[in-house]
Parts: sequence; C-alpha cells; structure tokens
Amino acid sequence: MNSTNVYNPAGMPDVRGGVGMIHTQSHRNPKFLSTFTGAVLRRYPGGNCPVTAIIESMSTSDITTVDTYSEVQNVAYPVYNIVEAVPAASPRQASTIKVNTTKFILPNTLFAVMPFGELMMVTGVTGDNTITVMRGMGSIMPFAIEKGTALQFAGNAFQEGSLRPLGRHYEESRLWNQTQIFRDGWALTDTMRRVATANGVKVDATSKNDAAYQHSMAMEMSVLFGQKGNTVYKGQPMRTMSGMFEFIRANAPQNVITVGKSEVNYRDLCAIMEVFGDVRIGANPSTRRIIYGDKTFVNTITEIGIKYANMIRYTSDGTDSFGHRYRNFITPRMEFTVYEHPLFNLLNNMPRGMAIVVDPTSWGLKYLRRTRHTYFNADAGGTIQNLTVDNGIDAMGGDYLTEMALDCINPAANGVIYNFVSGGCSNEC
Repeated sequence: MNSTNVYNPAGMPDVRGGVGMIHTQSHRNPKFLSTFTGAVLRRYPGGNCPVTAIIESMSTSDITTVDTYSEVQNVAYPVYNIVEAVPAASPRQASTIKVNTTKFILPNTLFAVMPFGELMMVTGVTGDNTITVMRGMGSIMPFAIEKGTALQFAGNAFQEGSLRPLGRHYEESRLWNQTQIFRDGWALTDTMRRVATANGVKVDATSKNDAAYQHSMAMEMSVLFGQKGNTVYKGQPMRTMSGMFEFIRANAPQNVITVGKSEVNYRDLCAIMEVFGDVRIGANPSTRRIIYGDKTFVNTITEIGIKYANMIRYTSDGTDSFGHRYRNFITPRMEFTVYEHPLFNLLNNMPRGMAIVVDPTSWGLKYLRRTRHTYFNADAGGTIQNLTVDNGIDAMGGDYLTEMALDCINPAANGVIYNFVSGGCSNEC
C-alpha cells in the first residue's frame, strides 16, 4: 500500500489546536501539513502590522537581576492654591497664608494671584501648609483672596547684598518592574516524524515554528496586559511583570481615555491626542506617537480623514485605485502613525474602538535571559538524533525560553483609548 493512502484524508485539521505532542491522530493527513503551516490556509487574526509589532519597536538591553527600575527626574512644578480665604491688606504688609503644599517654596519666592491679581513675596515657610508673605509687592493692590484661588509661581527677587539662598533639587521617581519567564515547547513522536517524512513534510519544522509563534505572541500580550506580581508556585518563586496598560494606569491615569461622544471630529481628535505630549522627557523629546488599534479604531480614523482630508496628511496606495486609507495624521504639535494590531481584533471582551498610543522612545525590554532554544532527542537544527531516548520518551522536541522585564521612563507619553467608534460622517461623508 502506498504510504500516502495509509490514513484517510479528513480535510482541514482542527484550527483550534491542542496541547502536547504532534502524533498520527492529531494530524491524520500528513500531506496537508505543508500547506497548513505554509500559511496558504492557516488562519491568522487580521491587521496590517506583525503580531509582535510592539516588542519589535522597542530598544533592548541586558540586566543581571530580577528586579529592575528606571529613574525619572520629576521636574514638574507643583500647583499652588489658597486653602483658606485671605483678607485684604495694605501694600508690603506681612500676612500668613494657608496653601495646599509648600514643596519647593523658599524665602524670596514670588507668587502672582491668578488671574491678574497682586504679586506677593514669601518671607518664610512655617509649616507643611503655611507660609508668611509680603503682600502687594507690585502695582496691584492686595485685595481679599478667596479659598481655592491659584497662586502662579512668578520667579524670585533678592535685595542688594543678600545672602546665598538654599539650593533646590528635584526628586527622582523610580519605576520598578521585574522579570517574567516565558516558555513554550514543541514535540512530536518519532512515528509521526517518519510518516510525515515519507510524505515529504518536515513536521518537526511545523511544530517548532508553531512554538516560536506562540512564544512571541505570549511576550507581546504580556507587554500589553501584564500585571506585576510575586508568588511561590510548586515550591519555586514565580514573577509576573507590569505591562504597558498597568504602567499607564498606575502612573498616568489621566491618559486612560474613554471617548464619550458618539461621533468624533478633528477638534475632538486633537483634544484627545495632544494630552500624550503634555509630559516630556529629555532635551529633545519625541513628538511622534504610534497608535495600535483594533479594526473599529482604524476605520474611525479613516472616517475622520475622509471628512477632514485637507487637514490630515495621508498616504495613497496608487493612482489606479479608489477609496481612502489613512496611516498618518498630525495635530498642531504631534504626529501619529496608525496600525491595526492583529491581536486587538482577538480581544472580544474589550470595548470596540480600543487603541494604545505608544512613544517607542519611552519603552525598552530588559533581558535577564534572551530567547534560547533547547532540544531533546534532536540537534540544534531540529533533526532527530540516533541517541538514547531522553527520559524514556519516544519523541523529539524542544522549548523556547525568555526571561525579560518591560522598562518605561515616561508613562505619561503614552495612553489608552476606548470607545473611539465613529468619525462623525453620518451626514457628510
């Protein structure tokens, strides 16, 4: 009997897959495997960027510890407010004022009462929320000040022959994370390998490639949705790392935006997107962001582009096509590139119109162990060897292992958007 007729063809293998080794019952028609793994009939989630687009965009470095952090200097100046009403005074009169914080306040600091109120000078800091001031230092009279009024930092002023003031320094924030171990295995029985080989199929390559794909997808998903945690499992320590969503939620909650309007226009688009440029790091911060969204988000950007094409930069697919496909848009101070991420189209439990806004310069991957591939009963090329069967297993295979952590220096340059579902084209597009 011809080996190609040993097993009755049963059509397309179950695309839901399974766990464990590939054997003669899991793939009853070995001839079909070459087509299946060659992506002719393989099912992938739709999108216009790789499954691992986010981790591929990040810088990488090596570390030697399971705990890692980035130090970020916090140069944001505090917002000062009056917390108790202040009565009117005479020019240059001394007064005691209650404020929400005295952080960074030193004698000779100037404050302007907003809007367009008097100028006052701090003469002393007497408590966590109390300062003494000299009122009416400028041309505006020191009228009564209501509770909640903002004080605007207005520099400092010193008399001739003054003593040297105290120095000020900015605190450094540490953004901690920890490594996570990723493992994905592959294996097939030697019986399956021999049957497949007789049919001209390298099923070992099929299994190995599937494991590599799953390994990459696991890392991409953890980079997005991971949450930091520690536990002991089966008597050994186990760690999970913070992902991008958790970094943003914990350190820049104002950048988690749920769009409340049913239709978004260009003005709304600018108001949503420009918040991701409000906090910058370094002397030459990037004003470019990459947006990875689901199909609904990308379609909404296209709707806005159709309606406001004269204001949005876009790319054309050629002169012999019709329709629109927008990949880039600009706001007064930012530039964005939009991709449909395949994995976002799999997230059925997430709201439609979801996207993550990424500043690639603010993220990095820190590797304690870069991806390595080990084998059993096979050599480094994945070819089965005539060796003593490993641990009594009549099979060949291997596994991928990576240990890494996600690093972030500026969560506020990134964000998450939900419910971005319509570009307001119901009447005009």
